[in-house]
Formats: sequence, structure tokens, C-alpha cells
Amino acid sequence: MEVEQDQLRLPTPPPILHAPTLRLPPPESTPNFATVEYPAPVSSVDSALGTIGGVERAAVALQNHVDGAPTSRPIELDLDPENRFFHTIPANVASTHNIVCKVIKRRRKKPKRDVDGNIVEEGIYSIEPVGIEHKIARFRAMADFQYYPDIPVNDETFLLAEAMSKLDVKGIRTYRLSPPSEDFPESAFIPPPAFSRHRLPQNFDMRPAFGTTIQTTESGVTRLVHAARSKTRTIRSIMSFEEHVPAGPEEVLLKELGREVPNAIEARLMHLLEERPVWTRPAMMNQLTPAEVKMAHANKSQCWARVGYTFSDGPFRDLIVRFGYDPRQHPEARFFQHITLRNPENVRIRPQPGMRALSQAHFSGTKPNTDRASNLSHIFDGKQVYSKIGHFQLCDISDPLCRSLIDSPDGVLDFCSSDINEGWYAYDYFEQIRQVVRRKWQGLLNGIEVTTEDCDDLLRWQCSKESRVGQGRRRAAAKATNALTGVAPRKKKGAKKAEGEAPTSEHGGDGEQDEQDGEESEEGGSGSGSGSEGGAGTPSQKGRPWTSKKPIRTAPWEKPKAKRSKAKQPETEAQLLSRLSRSARRSSVRAGMSVTPSASAIEEEQEGEEQ
Repeated sequence: MEVEQDQLRLPTPPPILHAPTLRLPPPESTPNFATVEYPAPVSSVDSALGTIGGVERAAVALQNHVDGAPTSRPIELDLDPENRFFHTIPANVASTHNIVCKVIKRRRKKPKRDVDGNIVEEGIYSIEPVGIEHKIARFRAMADFQYYPDIPVNDETFLLAEAMSKLDVKGIRTYRLSPPSEDFPESAFIPPPAFSRHRLPQNFDMRPAFGTTIQTTESGVTRLVHAARSKTRTIRSIMSFEEHVPAGPEEVLLKELGREVPNAIEARLMHLLEERPVWTRPAMMNQLTPAEVKMAHANKSQCWARVGYTFSDGPFRDLIVRFGYDPRQHPEARFFQHITLRNPENVRIRPQPGMRALSQAHFSGTKPNTDRASNLSHIFDGKQVYSKIGHFQLCDISDPLCRSLIDSPDGVLDFCSSDINEGWYAYDYFEQIRQVVRRKWQGLLNGIEVTTEDCDDLLRWQCSKESRVGQGRRRAAAKATNALTGVAPRKKKGAKKAEGEAPTSEHGGDGEQDEQDGEESEEGGSGSGSGSEGGAGTPSQKGRPWTSKKPIRTAPWEKPKAKRSKAKQPETEAQLLSRLSRSARRSSVRAGMSVTPSASAIEEEQEGEEQ
């Protein structure tokens, strides 16, 4: 099929029309233009200018206006100048650079009309730039509430206001206060200068916020709930006196999550709780890979509440416990009790050789054969310290000495005590374990490996196998510490002994026996104190260790610290002169020089000679 050549040609483009260009007159030859946006239809320009104070007042306000600075004479719109109670509307003056144009419309005197008589020709328009306006006044504020009091014709207060506004001296002098009465007129109540504090309208729509949904609670109350809000759920906590433990997560949590199947990180934590029913949170985090740790931190608001519960008090406080498992009913749960140690010196531990390389290799993607130091922070082996924070479970302590004390059946109670320092162990036995771990751990922090001989004073405790629950408050910890350090316990100030009563010791013996005990304790117990942190510790039934002639070495970190001397007060002028005079007298006496006697001394000598 042949196509004609004219059909293949492109259409002719329309001619290019250039917009007309006009030049602005020079600024020196043009007046200063300003615009006032009047918020009402204008039928008379003079009347409209009168409501804003006239041309002169508006010109002064526009000329003296500076952006961001308050003005003493603003432009105000007064729609009722005769009413003194009318609240004016202030104008907002802003800077602008609009072009002022003069529009001219040319038309015939006799315009052309069609058959029906309608004007056909609209006219010819021409535009001429005149200058640039620099200020513009806009009335964007809302009108204030208006107050129209019902004032009588001859009201004294209103007549006084009229006389003061017109500077009528005669009217001011004729004003007299009306006699007091309970009939208060409206003119006695002075209205405020403004009723509303908000000048601009609030951008408020009668619609709920974006992203909210309407939900009905179980009680039938309708609430607006944000769909993307952070739903934080803390782990469920129970008290030690509650009989039953949670068997699973809360139904409210499962309803908010919208699923019953656990995700990957929750399944991993549940698997760890199946292997061991009680964990500390750092110990569980140490079992995870870096990717799993990151996922656990991202979902910490729901993953911990999804996998287990915790106790808010007692020996298993702050531990993650598997749902349905009650450590208070199983004696083997004593190995899951934890020991928390403080580091008052905040000693910075140095990384062990090769640990930094292992950490870098772990995060770089390689898998070294040995464990990282950060994965062993919950373990205490008595040889190395992996963290400056001591938080260990008894099952994670592998030191031979500590392990022998933990596995010993001595001191295990028949029930689980609710005391935070007991649990399945008697108080004295658990305190002995904690003090041994504490001494070894603090020794490693100071770079010293503590041996069994260094803990001889702690191992010689005669511990009680009874629980202290229900026995009241006992202050045997101070007695035990004093007996180990060779310091006599303090006596109460008000304690008095009866006449003829032999001085007895606190253990029931006489004074001689106390002296012998004191000598023995000085020979064998001059070493380290074993008081617990927080006022706990009962080394024996009466706070008394076994005596031994073997000297006990004191660890450097357990030696009493020297007290800091108080800052020396500045010496006054009188003290300085007194000190210099005493020094001069001593030096003169040593040199054999005679000291000139004072006048009072000479008079005393003369009186003595006369007598």
C-alpha cells in the first residue's frame, strides 16, 4: 500500500510568541507602596480608612514596622468607633516584594452589541508597572468577644468616662461617688481588655488522629487506640508467698500479639529453659549468637514475657523461670540460686590474652574453637574474671573450693525459705558460700589468685543449720567480724551491771574466759573481716569462729583504709602572732638569752620584795 508523501510530513509548529517585557521605574522616582487587606466589602474608601485610624496613622505604623519587633502603634480595625467597649482587631504587618501595576481598560463610548443587545466588545487592557510594595497589613486574627452593657442614660461612671475622654474639667469635678448599696450597676464591672487569648484559629478537625482505631474494651467502653503504638509488655512477676506459679503467658499478651506460635527468638529462649528451668538474663544472652542477641533486644518488650516469669522477692528474685516450674518445690533448685557481688572500687579488668582477637573474630563471621570472654561473664572458675560485675548462679560456679561447699548436704533446709539470703540453704551456710566467692572474685579483680589457705578463716566458721526466718532481727554479723579482726564489740551506752555481779561475756562466760578468748582471737583471727555487704553474716551460733594458732594472711583489698585527714583551716592573724611569739621565746631560752620582762611582771616582783 502506497502512502502519500503529504501524510508523512510533520505538522507545522505554531509560531513562538514572546511575552511582552516591561521595565520598572527607578526606586528613587517611585513612592513607597503598601497594601492593607481589608476584611470586608468596601463601598467607601474613606470610611474604610477611618476604621483603621486614617491614612496618616496607617502610614506611620507601616513605616516604623520592623519584622519580629513589637510596635507601639499597631494598625487596629475598629468597626464601631462610637462604642468604647468594642475590642479592636489587630493587623499583622509583614514584608513583601510584590509589583504594583496600573491596569488601563480602553473601551468605546458606544460599544458594539449583537442582535439581542448584549455588549460584544470587552475592551482593550494595558498593564503598566508602577513600583514595588514593601509592606502589607493583613487582618488574620479572630474578632474577640464583644461586651455590650446595659448602661442607663445618666450613669455617673459613664459620664465620668465621657468627660475624661473629652478633657471636660467641669464634668470631672462634678462627679460624686454614689452611696454604697447592694444594687450594683453593670458599669461597676470593668471588662478586661481582651476576653480570648487566642488570636489565630486552631487547626482542629472533629476527626480522630491519624492511625487510630476504635476498639471496645471488655467493660463495653469505646476507646481510640493507636494502631502503631509501642505495645510494651514486661515479664510477669509474682511474690514469694503466692502458692501457684504461672502456667503460660497471659491471654492479653497473646491477643495483642495476634499469634500463639512463638517466633524464632522465642523458640530459642524456650529451648534454653527446657534444658535448664532457671536462668539469669545475662546467662541466657550469653548462649545466643550476635544475630539472636540483636533480635532479642529488638523484641525485648514481648519475648521475655512470652517465655517465662520471675519473682519480685525471695532467693529467686529477678531470675527467668520456665512457665509451670516452681523452684520452691524442688530441692535441686538450690543450685539455681544466685549470688550478686558489688565492686565498690569499680576495678577495670584487663582483657585476657587473645580475648580481643576472639571477640573480633566472632563478630567478623568466623567461628573460633574457644568461647568468647563476653560469653563467659556468668561463669566463675576461680582462675579468671570475665566481667567486673559479679552475678553468678551456684550451678555456674566451677571453683573446686566453692563447688565443695555448694554440693555439701550440710546446711540444706527441708523447705525453701522466703528469705533472700537463704532459700534452700541455711543462712550461715549460704553466707559462707557467698563470702568465699566474694573473696576469690575480688582477689581476681586485684590480680591475685586466692587459694584455699587464704580462706581458712571463712572455712573455720561453725555454722547453724537452722533458718533465721521467724527469729527476729539478729546482729551477729558485727560480732563475727569483730571476732575475726580482733576488735572488741561496742557496748551500748545505757548498759549497766548490777552491784556484785561478775563481768560476764556475751557468750555466757566470765571475764577471765573473755580475756583468754580475746588473746586466742588476736593470735588466730587478726586477719580479714568477713562481714557481708548489706549487713548480713552469722558465722556461728553466737558469732564465734574456731580458734587456731595458725596465722591468717590479710588480703590487701580487705585491709582497713586510712582515713583522710581533714583540710587544714587557714590561720588567723592572732594565731600567727601567737605562734611566732612562742617560737621566739623557745629560741631565746635555748640560746641562753634573757627575755625582757613585761611591766606587769616587774610590778609583781616589786610587791614581793616589799612584803
